[in-house]
Amino acid sequence: MAKLYGNDPVGWIHKFISFKGLAHEGLTWQQKEIAENVVKHHFLCVAAGGGIGKSAVVAMLILWFLATHPGARIPATAPNGAQLHDVLFAELAKWLERCAMKSMFTLTKGRLQVVNQREWYCVARTVRKDLGQLNGTLSGFHSGYMMIVVDEAAEVPDPVFTALDGALTGENSYIILISNPISYGGYFFDTIEDPTGTGFKVLQYSSKDSPLVTEAYAKRIAARYGEDSAMYKAKVLGETVAAINYAVVDPKTFEKIVSTQRDLFDGNRVVGIDVGGAGKDLTVLCHRVGWSICRWDTLTGETDTLLEQTGEIITNMYGDKPVTIIPDAIGEGSGFTSLLPHYVPPTATVMAYKGSKKAADVDMYANNRSAIFHSLHKNFGKLHFPVKPPERLKKELANLIFVPHSNQIEIEAKKKFYNRLGFSPDNADALAETLFVNVSSMDKHIKVGTGARSIMSVLDSLGDSGKYGKYGMFV
Repeated sequence: MAKLYGNDPVGWIHKFISFKGLAHEGLTWQQKEIAENVVKHHFLCVAAGGGIGKSAVVAMLILWFLATHPGARIPATAPNGAQLHDVLFAELAKWLERCAMKSMFTLTKGRLQVVNQREWYCVARTVRKDLGQLNGTLSGFHSGYMMIVVDEAAEVPDPVFTALDGALTGENSYIILISNPISYGGYFFDTIEDPTGTGFKVLQYSSKDSPLVTEAYAKRIAARYGEDSAMYKAKVLGETVAAINYAVVDPKTFEKIVSTQRDLFDGNRVVGIDVGGAGKDLTVLCHRVGWSICRWDTLTGETDTLLEQTGEIITNMYGDKPVTIIPDAIGEGSGFTSLLPHYVPPTATVMAYKGSKKAADVDMYANNRSAIFHSLHKNFGKLHFPVKPPERLKKELANLIFVPHSNQIEIEAKKKFYNRLGFSPDNADALAETLFVNVSSMDKHIKVGTGARSIMSVLDSLGDSGKYGKYGMFV
């Protein structure tokens, strides 16, 4: 077996794996190239769009390698246990059922072993999120024949690859990195962008070229993110994308819009308020009239002071004109939001915004905050800046990143942003909050009197307002 197929995975797969009843008879041309290059180069990095059969061909390669290399060991890892067990080992189970040499193996959770051969196996290995006991978990694998498999490698932390290097010491060592290239940095990204000196052969595939993927997939991703988006390039075309492409607004676009569009256009009046915490953070008011960002206010102080200052600004700016005020109503902003109706004119509507709550479109967005920032991303070119925005706004927008590995559109958590940059995106949040009226279901928001709002604030302080029937509709 080793002499016949030890260097011919394609031949072995077509000889011993049944494709009967499947949409595609045999390996696709992309899967064949992957299999052939494992033998040719030993170190293989595959970046591809969704649906081309990456995990499937790797599962078949695992069966081939164990069947044709006596005493072989295959540690397999992924960003988490679910990815390993629900995807890679699920594929192993599927193709093992179609394998003519099925009786040679025993498959249990996280382990595929040659019958009666304790040291001849493929095993799932994951590491804790804090990367504890990393070397003991992933290094220490040694064998005459070794193949390491890293599924969804774009999301695997760099220290994991450092640990794996300790196992790749023999001439019969192989490693396969497969992933959708949805990272914007790290080992996998760097390997694709600059493979020189790494020893890796890099293959990149578009979903549009695979016979396994329908046209509907690309259209669906394009409809959700746009054909020029980072997500489309990664999830469909299999292209790596620099970090800047995941930003809410990249610096060049920011400069172009802010410097060239300075006219004031009339329209609906909206004020977004990012509420600071008890004087520790800034409280920022962003005023939008139509698509014009016409005023910024930065306040500090305790809640009482903030309310008085905000009420004075709203009254002087808008008088008896209708205006929608959208404060961040979570944490420190909860009390501020419940009391704000007492400080503003009766023509003002206070619309509570809770960024961590479910968005109106739950299938598309991870939460409300993701929805408003995606709206800002799409509509930034429509904005006008008749007054100069805060100096830090550009840096905030350029460093607010959409999470590349999420199944929904998801903005990076504020805490992660703070840990990276050392400050909160106060100005960006206030600006994005002015778009909450665009992405929420307005017919569910009812303007109520101050008395009812006081009752609401008490109920809301007890927990999720959604628990209180019709009052959950009031903001």
